[in-house]
Amino acid sequence: MSLSVVGGLLGLNGLSEILGGETSLASLLMAIGGFGIVLGVIYDRISTGDSSESAPDARVVRLALLGAVLAVAGTLLETI
Repeated sequence: MSLSVVGGLLGLNGLSEILGGETSLASLLMAIGGFGIVLGVIYDRISTGDSSESAPDARVVRLALLGAVLAVAGTLLETI
């Protein structure tokens, strides 16, 4: 779940830069990569079905959650 939050934030950040007229390679790659992460998470969720079979280590989950929190904080700071 937290990986999809990070991907969504990256995708929306890149898309907002593109729609704001600031088209660059970095914003294009952020949009494509971010939405690609979200699609990958959705595909993984649909294809595995039961998430208990492919549950990652607790350290990986905490690290991904920390990344999601930092991405949200960075996006909020950038928009203020």
